[in-house]
Order: sequence, then C-alpha cells, then structure tokens
Amino acid sequence: CIAGILLTIGLLFIHICHALAVTVDTFCQRMVVNPREGQIMHEWNVTHAVLHKVSTSIVPGFLALQAVTLVSAPALLVDVAANDHVPSSILAVLPGVILTMCALRVLFVAGAGTQ
Repeated sequence: CIAGILLTIGLLFIHICHALAVTVDTFCQRMVVNPREGQIMHEWNVTHAVLHKVSTSIVPGFLALQAVTLVSAPALLVDVAANDHVPSSILAVLPGVILTMCALRVLFVAGAGTQ
C-alpha cells in the first residue's frame, strides 16, 4: 500500500517535471514564431515565476522520495541477498524494485529539466 502511494507520488513528480519542460519549450516556440519585442520580457517573467513557484512547492515531497529511496534501496539488496533468490521472494521484493526504479527515473527527469 505504501509502495503504491510512493509510486503515485513519483509518477506525479515525473509529470510535473515534464509539464515544466513543456512550459519552457512553449515559451521558446512562441518567441521564435511570433517575436514581440515588448511582450517577451513580461512573458518570460511570468513563465519564470510559475517555474519557481512549482519547483519550490514540490521540494519537500521530492526530498521525502529521495530519503525513502536512500533507505529502501540498501534494504532491498539485503532482502534479495538473504533469500537466496527463491522465486517467491522475488515477488515479495517486486514493489520495492518498482519503487526504486521510479524514484531513480524521477531523479533523472528532474535533472534533465535543469539543463
């Protein structure tokens, strides 16, 4: 149950990061297609304000997801090593594997947005 909630939060962060990237891409596309000298600075200030507000709002959840991953990844490795690769234990650790992969994906997507 908790893994499902954390997975949902991770997917939400991925969608938020993609939405922020689309916001910047849309601004750049509008600037190239229809450059309005007087409006460009105002539109960029609005876009920057939205980016800043959203990014500062998701920081606590992002840090919590990183902390859970930092704790769960070593525990997952210990659990797999202790069970000697029994097929039933693989199904037991599958939620942890999926959660760790999702959290790593969130880190890469968020990192790609900072370039």
